[in-house]
Amino acid sequence: MKYVLLPGKNPTPPQRLMHEQAFYFWFNSWQNFFNKYHPEFKVSADDFFRQDYVSLIVSDQQPIAILLHSIFDIQGKYMQRQSYLGYNFSQKYFEDIREKKIGMIMTCEALMVQPGSQRCVPLLYAQAIQLLKSLELIDALAMPARADIGVSRLAIRGGAVPFAKRML
Repeated sequence: MKYVLLPGKNPTPPQRLMHEQAFYFWFNSWQNFFNKYHPEFKVSADDFFRQDYVSLIVSDQQPIAILLHSIFDIQGKYMQRQSYLGYNFSQKYFEDIREKKIGMIMTCEALMVQPGSQRCVPLLYAQAIQLLKSLELIDALAMPARADIGVSRLAIRGGAVPFAKRML
């Protein structure tokens, strides 16, 4: 297995093949998920291409896990109107993190793992933390965590410190 970090858009020529593979892995996996559990929902390619970073775990040159990252300056309340942020985080959430003087966040979004490859998820989260540390202006990671699959426990084991809960 190998970790690969790609730009969310405009890959360089050497990155294009892996970027395309990442897109189709992400798109097809989420389309299959929603067809099974929420058939009324349509996956939008825009949700992939608006990202700043695409994190992958690759095995035999094929993606087996993916995690997407966007960077947002949330100091202005208007940013809550961005569709991903507005859907996943409440006004109370933003108030809580602004009280902590957090202005720039990097999201962890759309985690998808090939069946049988769940053991690589901690590596993706650990790499997200390393990416955060390498970006000087980012204050925190933000991720809506599904309690039913233990994402928050996994993030905490990886070094994350929860400080706000989703409160809709």
